[in-house]
Amino acid sequence: MNKLLSLYSILKLCLDVKEDESLHVCFQPAREREAKMLQQAASKFTRKVLCSRIYGTKIKESSRSKIYSSDITVFCVDEQSTEILGHSEERLVASSVGKRIAFLLDSWTVAPEGKDLEKIEERARHLTLLLSKAKNLSISTESGILEVDILREKEKREPIKITSNITRPGAWGAIPDYAEVAVAPIEGTASGKIKVNVGITGFGKLKNPLNIIFEEGKLVDVYGEKSNRLLSLLSRYKNLDVLCEVGIGISHINSNSKWIFSQKKKLGYVHLGLGRNTGLGGKNQSEKHIDLIMNEAEIALDKKEKISFGLES
Repeated sequence: MNKLLSLYSILKLCLDVKEDESLHVCFQPAREREAKMLQQAASKFTRKVLCSRIYGTKIKESSRSKIYSSDITVFCVDEQSTEILGHSEERLVASSVGKRIAFLLDSWTVAPEGKDLEKIEERARHLTLLLSKAKNLSISTESGILEVDILREKEKREPIKITSNITRPGAWGAIPDYAEVAVAPIEGTASGKIKVNVGITGFGKLKNPLNIIFEEGKLVDVYGEKSNRLLSLLSRYKNLDVLCEVGIGISHINSNSKWIFSQKKKLGYVHLGLGRNTGLGGKNQSEKHIDLIMNEAEIALDKKEKISFGLES
């Protein structure tokens, strides 16, 4: 499949663009060539194709107005900006008024099969249901166990699914093959020790694991590779040391993505978010959000029901 045909397939499968809908491509200069191909592909489905150029993650008013007025916005930006803009005010506002937001990953050159996306959606529904009934979840690695509450004193944190199925008003995610189910823990409840062995968004892959300690909802110490760098980053941003998310990867698609961001979507991988979680149903305000990714973890709900990463019902 050539690149343009791949984009046709992705726009149809993941966004189901309609003729009367407007699609806005928001891109950074480094990905302008891809953005132009995306505009060309989108013109097959709708005549209302807009574009805007941004630098870094600063969105000027003219681009912001297109995000808020267009039915669909597809960001074609770098890896770090994908992470930041996914938790940005612009994304939150657009989703809240029914706009659809997608982030084009570097794996877009190969379109997924519809049957695989359907299987992932079923997996997402099943896991969301399991988490919605739980009060507590624990994550076990060889370093120890991290426990968090998602229900306390009548406050319930509902899980959300973030997938490539961005067809409903207010939906958002990354295309073509991203998939996770995430939940924002009750702030102040995370406690324990855990091993992170895959990578950290914004930092890259880890050659050696990090052992991380949480107390009263906050990261209080780190041992291992890049520990000083991580602690230094946390000290520069208010509330970035707060555990704000537990995310579970549910995509079995083996894509060609080179981004550490895409590691989060893999079936059997778990990530812990630090920082802002207001877009996930939490209360922690921060200027930044990063994810710590691991692939050797076991999750249990209410200290008894272990989650099968196959998640087949």
